[in-house]
Amino acid sequence: EIDAMETSPTISSSLVSAAKSQIRELIEETCQSISTCDPPGRFLGMDFATGRWRVLNPTFAKLKTEQTFFECMRVKLLQAKKLAEMESARIARQEEVLANLSNNASRLEGIDLDGSHR
Repeated sequence: EIDAMETSPTISSSLVSAAKSQIRELIEETCQSISTCDPPGRFLGMDFATGRWRVLNPTFAKLKTEQTFFECMRVKLLQAKKLAEMESARIARQEEVLANLSNNASRLEGIDLDGSHR
């Protein structure tokens, strides 16, 4: 549900309010677009009492659309987090390699080509 959107202390309430408004608008536009297709799309749900599909009311259709959007956003955020972790690990490996190269270069500076130490 939109009101259950988790917020970070660093995100201003006006930004969260604007995001919620945009999400509501996107949900409304999506449901409207689906229902005005030719032929019109419908949101269906299983009626477990009869075992038949039935057309959902607009409020429930919006709720299901909202749930789908939030699930997609959650998956995208998890993917972005994983990519950020992989990038951090790659940078840490590069820094380690550079430190080792620098350390080895410092040790090599004191050795002459014939192998004797200065």
